[in-house]
Amino acid sequence: MKTLFFALIALATTSIWSQQTITSTQNGDFFAFGTWDCFCLPADGDTVIIEHSVNMNFGIPYTMGQIIVNSSGSLTDGGTDKDIYINGGQFINYGLVELDGFWLDSGSFVNEGNMILDSLWTQDISTNNGTISTFDFLHDQLTSFQNNGEITVNNNFSNQGIFNNNTGASLSIANDGSNCNIQGNSALFDNYGIVCITGDFINCGSDTLTGSGFWFVEGQASNTGDVLGNLQMHFNGGSWALNTGNVASSVTIGSDPCFLSLESSELEWSIYPNPANNIVWLSTEFKSATIYDASGKTIMSVSAGKSIDISQLERGVYMIQIVTHNDMLTQQQLIKE
Repeated sequence: MKTLFFALIALATTSIWSQQTITSTQNGDFFAFGTWDCFCLPADGDTVIIEHSVNMNFGIPYTMGQIIVNSSGSLTDGGTDKDIYINGGQFINYGLVELDGFWLDSGSFVNEGNMILDSLWTQDISTNNGTISTFDFLHDQLTSFQNNGEITVNNNFSNQGIFNNNTGASLSIANDGSNCNIQGNSALFDNYGIVCITGDFINCGSDTLTGSGFWFVEGQASNTGDVLGNLQMHFNGGSWALNTGNVASSVTIGSDPCFLSLESSELEWSIYPNPANNIVWLSTEFKSATIYDASGKTIMSVSAGKSIDISQLERGVYMIQIVTHNDMLTQQQLIKE
């Protein structure tokens, strides 16, 4: 946040240009003449469209307007610890965003591309359809975060609001995780995808886990709240370290290792779960996947990813054939329940 105040001064000096749409025309600095299709600097309230490689020479505060990073563009701080602070307006990324901290106080945030951060803090409507890698991640109370993509947290994760990890989505946490609201409201984590936690995890007293997805906790797992739905909870040792809350009888407790952390070579990969009903996860990413029935007929083709929705398949034995990122062709058997 050190450079945020300098950026506020820069924005103030360009306020006469507010409420316009400007688009990058070449690589350059965010606050620099010549980067944009006007003799101007971006100002609070503008719609800023980034089509090129744009460097953050100052932190960026925004209280209205839009910042849009298109698929051909990038917005990076060059490793100089710059932050983006959104307190109103909208930030949309289709390309690459790489910086120190991204802070959403109010407004909206959508990621369709790739974000690499040191810290992520969201306190309003947020959606991830792409990939996010961050050191720490806090989702604050009262508002929702929709994860439809892949999030990697390299240290700690905390949810104090409403977090939806949707079908096909993944959240990988390298240290500790929590679903705990400490501000007088309740936290809700609705999981239909997969969550892997290397460290400890706690679900607190007035807070709830629900859904039908997978949880894997390699450290100590504690619950003093509610665990509902058809979740599949997997712990080191196969049990809660502490449970004084409510765990519904429909919740399955197991001891399988974190599927996302399974290491595999290009020719040695796993399908989980197998047999399966709805979503299957592959321990390696693929360029493409094809499912064949017992007669060799093609039943389904899927583009790049790590999960496949097989809910529409009939019960039976199938073969999944994948093309890896090294263009290797390999296959394994799948049983649909």
